[in-house]
This record gives sequence, C-alpha cells and structure tokens, in this order.
Amino acid sequence: MTEPKTTSIRIEPLNPAHLAQWVQDAPIDQLSRFQGFLIGEWLSRVEQRFPDLLPSRSPRCLMALAGDRPVASVVARPFNRRGSCWILHLPELLGPLDDHSHRTIQQSLLQQALQSWTAQICSWVIRCPATDADAIALLRELGFQPLRPYQCWCPPGAGVDPNGTDQLPGVCAGRP
Repeated sequence: MTEPKTTSIRIEPLNPAHLAQWVQDAPIDQLSRFQGFLIGEWLSRVEQRFPDLLPSRSPRCLMALAGDRPVASVVARPFNRRGSCWILHLPELLGPLDDHSHRTIQQSLLQQALQSWTAQICSWVIRCPATDADAIALLRELGFQPLRPYQCWCPPGAGVDPNGTDQLPGVCAGRP
C-alpha cells in the first residue's frame, strides 16, 4: 500500500524568492540562467500590459515547488515575431523529488503553462527526442501532435583526419 503524498506541488511564475531558496544548492551556471529568466519575467509583465504596442519577446518561466523548494521548471519562448506562437521546452528537474513522480510534475507544469499565459498565444510548439516514448505519450495526452520528425546524420568517424585537413576521395582527386 502506498503512502499518501505529504506535500503538494505548487506551480508559480519565477520570482526572486525562488532563487533565494535555491541559491545554496544550485550550480552557478543554472543560477545565472534563471536570473536571466527572472529579468525576462519582469519584461513580459510590461509586454502583457501593452500587447498592441509591444509584441511578446521575453521568455517566461514557471517553477514547480515542493514546500518552498524549487524542484522543476518549464520555460516558454516566443517562436515568431508577433508572439502568437510559442515554443515550450520540456520541464527540467532542478532537484531530487521526494514524494512526486517526474511525470506528475512535468504534466502539472505543462498544463499550467498552456492554461495560464495570455490569450494572444494561438499555438504552441514543443520539441522532444523521438526516442523518448514517455515524453511523447505525455505530450499527446496534453493535445500535442507530432509535426515533423527530425533526424540528424553524422559522417562516419573513420574518414576524419586527425590533423584537421580534409582529404577528397580518390575518384574526386584532381590531376595535374
């Protein structure tokens, strides 16, 4: 028999108090990145007050909190110039999870992001690896449909010259 969850997850827009709670455990590169998101949050509030004058260009960040401790975040950025289409990044875990599953927190963050931001956002785009079946299932539950699978190809490693000079195959070599 499973024990009931002792803490509930709260979803809030990023604010300075979150960074103050998180500063002891956070790596410096993550902290500076979230400070940038905090500035973007402040700018987005100005953009929301004057939607006809200022198109949305600033990223927005939501934090999942267990008690007062940030455990996950999701970031949304404008995808086009008008700010009518936004790209959501997959939720990122920021610390260990005590009582909740990663999927539950991801779902809560994504649902809140889709429901809470302005009505001027007409469409959402989210990228995830084609091999991540759990993320694809979660995104389909939230109403997303795959648009285009991307596939990256890397050249074979055997033909790479360690000196950094490119060599043409024998059939393409020039003759004097």
